[in-house]
Amino acid sequence: MTLTSSIAVVSGTDLQIDCTGEDFRRVESALIEVGDTIKSVSTGEEKNIEFLGNPRTSALPEKSKLDEVHSIRFKFRRVYLYG
Repeated sequence: MTLTSSIAVVSGTDLQIDCTGEDFRRVESALIEVGDTIKSVSTGEEKNIEFLGNPRTSALPEKSKLDEVHSIRFKFRRVYLYG
């Protein structure tokens, strides 16, 4: 398993995460502005997105369903960790 990471700064736009069929785990962080949306799109079999850390744990699901487009519009400006 390979682990990669990157930082995406989002300001007033939507951020799309492509969940690929590659056998690796990519951990990303994003600076979210109020009203921004993160959308995960599965591009491979049985892939999803998991929220690994956020300031209001109960406000987000633990992970999205497999192979489904999943989007979340954020109400708070914070740093969120997803993978």
